[in-house]
Order: sequence, then C-alpha cells, then structure tokens
Amino acid sequence: MANVKADLTELNRLLKMLRKNYTLRIGIIGNKATSEHGDDGITNAELGTFHEFGSASGDHPPRRSFLEEPLKMKLNFNNEDMKPFKKILWKQFFVKNAPEKFYMDLGAKALQVIESAFNTGGFGLWKPLSQSARRAWEKRKGILGWRTARSIASFRKGLNLSLDREPLTDTGKMRKSISFKVIKK
Repeated sequence: MANVKADLTELNRLLKMLRKNYTLRIGIIGNKATSEHGDDGITNAELGTFHEFGSASGDHPPRRSFLEEPLKMKLNFNNEDMKPFKKILWKQFFVKNAPEKFYMDLGAKALQVIESAFNTGGFGLWKPLSQSARRAWEKRKGILGWRTARSIASFRKGLNLSLDREPLTDTGKMRKSISFKVIKK
C-alpha cells in the first residue's frame, strides 16, 4: 500500500477564516429602532414588530412581513436570478479572503430585497388596508366626508389620497429605518 501525502495548507486557511465569527444583522437597529414613528408614541421597532408578525388572530393588523418572508423568497441561493450574485459572493469569501466584504455585500443585497418588498406590497402578499384603518387615517387628516368638505375638489383629493394609501409606505419612516450591520465577534 502506497503512502499518500496531501498539502492541507489551503484547507486549513479556509477553515481558520470560517472560524472568524461574523454576524450580519438586518432590520430596525440602533437609534432608528427607538425613534418614534409618528405622533402616537410608537417606535419604529414596535411598528415593525406589529407588521412583521401581525396579531395573534392574524386580522388586525395582519402579518405584512418586510424582513423574513421577502428575504426567504428572494435571497435564496437556489433561485436562478441569484446565480450571478452567488458567484460574486463565493469568490469574495474563498478567493479574495474577504469574509467581512462577503457579509457587507450580502447585507446590501438584503436591503435591495427589502426595498423591493416595500415597492411591491410584499411581492403582492401584503393584505390591503382595512376600511377601519382607512377611516382612522381619514379622520386624522380631516377627511370626514363629502358633506364636510370645503369643495367637491377637496373631497376628491382627500378620497384619492385615501385610496392610494398602501400599507407601511405612508411616511417612508419604516422603510428608512431598516439597515444592516456586520459584527465581528
């Protein structure tokens, strides 16, 4: 039986690099988490939690995942449209020996996916606003109905604003509060 010798230097280098524990955090983090979203005292993190997980009954508010579901759907390395990005990431990690850059690019891609979720209503999965939510918003904005409107034009303008409303996109504060951070342990 012949003796076989192998040079494991490169494998050991890769294993050492993998042991450097980096963590990628994506969501409403830092001082943006504690910033108040509106006049009602709810923070961005609290509002995000309401929508990300929904209520226990699932009706008010319904789940409108802007983190977990979109990332599972679109940042899945088995998707065909992820192949070019996957090659870039693996090259950074294994060829360029840059695990931190790997996580930075992964975080940037995750933010693109989340932005797309906001632009498409959760890729079409978010439930529309309920009539009660629309009425509450209209009341806060002073859009009380055609009888109390100053003119038909002002009523139409208010009605159009109400009908054009989409979940999680009114002020843009929620969308702007999402970021990522690479942490080296």
